[in-house]
Amino acid sequence: METETEKEKEKGSTLEMDYEIEVRDKNGKLLELQRGKSHTWVRAFIRFMAELFANTRIGDRTFTMLDTSGTSRTVWAGSGNTSQYHVAFGAKAAATASYYGIQVGSSDAPYSRDQYCLQALIGHGTGAGQLLYGDTTVEGVTLEDSTERFRIVRSFTNSSGSSVTVKEIGLTVFNQYGSTTYYYLFARDVLPSPISVPDGASLTVRYRIFVSYA
Repeated sequence: METETEKEKEKGSTLEMDYEIEVRDKNGKLLELQRGKSHTWVRAFIRFMAELFANTRIGDRTFTMLDTSGTSRTVWAGSGNTSQYHVAFGAKAAATASYYGIQVGSSDAPYSRDQYCLQALIGHGTGAGQLLYGDTTVEGVTLEDSTERFRIVRSFTNSSGSSVTVKEIGLTVFNQYGSTTYYYLFARDVLPSPISVPDGASLTVRYRIFVSYA
């Protein structure tokens, strides 16, 4: 009979992502901690990867895809032209920028690989149902045993005067071609149970992307 260890060896290297969400009160006391495995890259992610690998050193490589508004846009995937400012994709959103980076939402609509945005984005602000968005940070790669990983992290603060419920999280990147910038969803996760963020509390979401080697 094949053992679990033998099955793991057969897997080879794998690219995976998981998440960790914590809620702390204004004094830093941990109120809730939720961890889970993300199974929810959307189609934009693999499409971006394929287009990046298909680059040549001559001319621009572009393709079309739905941005977070549901509009078909021209996406820049790379080129040998260095005379303009281009960015293939990035997730390091500044504070207040709720339109990309790690995002949170209030919908528990089922996941679909064809989704291009969170289904009910929680906006930045202090109004009812809003959260204050902090920076999205991207940590360096670390090696532990047979796994290399890095984390994308964002914290939120509730100053709305009442609790805010989070039911979905996601990762959205920007793509810049010259002076034009649009935003594209890479991943969306529906939480197994909603998370309530009390007034005055903070919410931290960590996505961990890692490669495990057999």
